[in-house]
Amino acid sequence: MFLSDDSEDDYLIYPHHAGEKILNPIRKFAGEKMQNYNRSATKLVGNVFIREINYCGLASMSWMYYYDNNNGLYIGSHDERFPVTGVIAEAGKDKPYMGFNFRKHYRITCGQTYTTGNYVIAITEKDWHYGAQIYRSYIEPYLNFDHTPEFLKSEYSLNQCYNFKRRDSIEHYFKDIPDMYESGKRWGIRHMFIASWNRTGFDSFYPEYYP
Repeated sequence: MFLSDDSEDDYLIYPHHAGEKILNPIRKFAGEKMQNYNRSATKLVGNVFIREINYCGLASMSWMYYYDNNNGLYIGSHDERFPVTGVIAEAGKDKPYMGFNFRKHYRITCGQTYTTGNYVIAITEKDWHYGAQIYRSYIEPYLNFDHTPEFLKSEYSLNQCYNFKRRDSIEHYFKDIPDMYESGKRWGIRHMFIASWNRTGFDSFYPEYYP
C-alpha cells in the first residue's frame, strides 16, 4: 500500500524496543543504516526490503501504524494468549509501497489445526496517537500499572547496574556492590537496579526466545 504519491512525509510507528518513529520508511528501509541495524536490520528478499522482529523480544508490542498528514493505517495482532509473533514491515525496492504482516510461531503436526487470535485494522485520518489508543484499549486489561511500592513513589532516580558482565567481559563483582551504591548515593540516588544477562553479556545479546 501507499498513502499518497509522495512518501517524504510518511511515518511508520514500529515497536522496536520502546518504539521507533521512522520518517519515510520506504526510503529508510533501503538505506545502508537500516540494512546494518544489527538484529533488527532490513533484509532484501527478491524486490522487497523486509524487517521482522519478534514479540515478545525485540518487539515490545504487536502493532504498527503508518500515516501521513491526511491518512492513517493501524494494524495490530490482538491475541490474548500472547504467542511469539513476528512483527513484519516491508518496503518495495523498485515500487514505492509498504506492506505489513504478522508471523505466528506455533508448531503443529499433521492433522492439527491452529486458530490465531484477532487481527485489527483501522483506516483513519489521524496520527499515531490514535493507534496507540486502540492498542492500549486491548492490552490494558492484562496489565497491572499500579505496582510501585511506597518507598519508591517519592524517588526521582534509579542507579541501573547492568554492567556486571558486559560484551564477554566481567566489569564488576559482587564485592563491588557497596562501592557502586555509595557512588550513586553521592548523587542522591538511593536505589539500585541490579541485572544480569544470560548470553555473552549486556550490549551483546538479549534474553530473547528464538523459535
